[in-house]
Amino acid sequence: MLLILKLAVVAFFLIMFVRRASLAWGIGLLTVVVALLLDAFATVFGRTELLESLGAFTWVIGGGLAAGAFLWLVGLLRGQVSSSTAVAVDRFAPRASAEKKEPSNLSIAGFDRPFIYAQMRDNLGPDDLLDVIFDMGLNENAVISPGMNSGQAINRIIDDAIERGDTMLLATSVERCLTPIAPDHLPRLAKISDETPLMVLRQFIIAHYDLAGLQEMARKLGIDWESLGTGPKKTRVRLMMLYLKRRNRMDEVVRLVKSADTSAV
Repeated sequence: MLLILKLAVVAFFLIMFVRRASLAWGIGLLTVVVALLLDAFATVFGRTELLESLGAFTWVIGGGLAAGAFLWLVGLLRGQVSSSTAVAVDRFAPRASAEKKEPSNLSIAGFDRPFIYAQMRDNLGPDDLLDVIFDMGLNENAVISPGMNSGQAINRIIDDAIERGDTMLLATSVERCLTPIAPDHLPRLAKISDETPLMVLRQFIIAHYDLAGLQEMARKLGIDWESLGTGPKKTRVRLMMLYLKRRNRMDEVVRLVKSADTSAV
């Protein structure tokens, strides 16, 4: 019975690592597997004999297991505060407090930073900011930290855009959030390819698929529909694409879109 429980713990960590594919769950899985192997060796060869044979390495292994458990716990606790939640904290903050957050001084010639900052601050909600981060190919966790308000997040996004030379992409993404592209102005299905920008592909899927179509797409891609939450369609599209992008599977959604009859969804 105890062996079954131990194997169940390992299986749990393995499943969570496969589902989340994060460093924290990888460390946790490695830690419990090593602990299980050591316990098996102790059962076969005797705990006393094993400790005597390991000698000083007993402390090294014990310290490594303790460090692994600690790193897994820290990673798990940090993961509980997602980037979406971090931005959403400011949703309920008074507008006066957000207006006190002035743009930082980092700028670039020909780019109207105060204007784009004001547009993002006054017109974009938390989900819109996450859409902009996705369109620019940024890592949410690298841009947004727990407890960061929207003013700080906007400054971080603008700073990254300037440093990467993507100010035009930022301005376009903000404009697309404010005024989505009409379906007739999107590329034709034949033009969709692996080279299609993430922003355009996201807008194409939003324009041509309803929730039922998205759910069927998730099923074909092996994605748990419930894991995409209960948000609006555009949020689920971003989360689905983000899931695939992190796993280098964007080519699969492109092939699926190209093989579908979008006029029927």
